[in-house]
Amino acid sequence: MANKQPEVTARTRARLRHAFWELYAVKPIEKISVREITERAGYNRATFYLHYQSVYDLLHQIEDELLSHRRHLFEGLEHTDPTAIPSTHLPNREELERQIQAFVAVTKRDAPYLAVLLGPHGDAEFLERIKNVDVRLIAMYAGVPATAAPTATTREYVREFYVSGLLAVMRKWLADPNAMPIEQFVRFLIEAFFPALRDARQGTYRPPAESA
Repeated sequence: MANKQPEVTARTRARLRHAFWELYAVKPIEKISVREITERAGYNRATFYLHYQSVYDLLHQIEDELLSHRRHLFEGLEHTDPTAIPSTHLPNREELERQIQAFVAVTKRDAPYLAVLLGPHGDAEFLERIKNVDVRLIAMYAGVPATAAPTATTREYVREFYVSGLLAVMRKWLADPNAMPIEQFVRFLIEAFFPALRDARQGTYRPPAESA
């Protein structure tokens, strides 16, 4: 019997999460009560509090799990600043395609959650957290041109532009019922958001100069 306890716990948590998400998809979190969640899931309030401290705790645990999926993609990436990556250390196209395809696949898998979290009822704090994770991909591969971002401040602006645009395009692609195939979408992202690799192939890439 004891061996079944983890399975029971996992099933209970999953049902509570599912019930919460059905509610969160249609109304803001401040209008969702523990009672609504437990009634929808078929449990009582005491069961809810065995697993979560509050409705916000439930949401934050889901968010943490989604972010961990994305962080895992970037394990082993040493560079976090495109100014530190000379053209001789840029990844080849095959490597980048694998990285972007994994990134897109994780986003697609988590799309039901991300569509809500990044939508009108979403969590503004989560948007900043996911940008802070995804910016590592931009910083690793984008290669901001020196002429476009000559100072630390302007480089930060350009990175914000890239990562915000990347998230917006991903949301659009996920919501499009006639979306292009994932392989085509990956090629589009590389051309649109990762000019360093494109310019390196053409021999025109120039790493940004460090400012005083």
